Amino acid sequence: MWRGMWGTAAADAPDAASTAPAATDARKQDAAECGSREMAEARTDEELDSAIKTALECPCVSGIRDGPCGPFFVAAFTCYHKSKDIIKGAECFHVNVAFAVSGQASGW
Repeated sequence: MWRGMWGTAAADAPDAASTAPAATDARKQDAAECGSREMAEARTDEELDSAIKTALECPCVSGIRDGPCGPFFVAAFTCYHKSKDIIKGAECFHVNVAFAVSGQASGW
């Protein structure tokens, strides 16, 4: 049996599924309820806009959405998900820089 860099066999390692916190399932459920599936399946601009709106209403992003950088976050998030560039989000560089500058200015 192959031994890794620290001399442990892969069979000795704990099963990742058995060590994952129970919260992982809850996070996946939250993501499913917060528009991630709809964004992946959106076929029209209207469907994508609706999925983005649903995702931005998710409690998991409320802290950043409602914080001092909220408008910058919303703009960056929306730009990325609407991106049609070959390199997803490449055209959003300036929006992401504005978000980063806002974060630095607010002490993140």
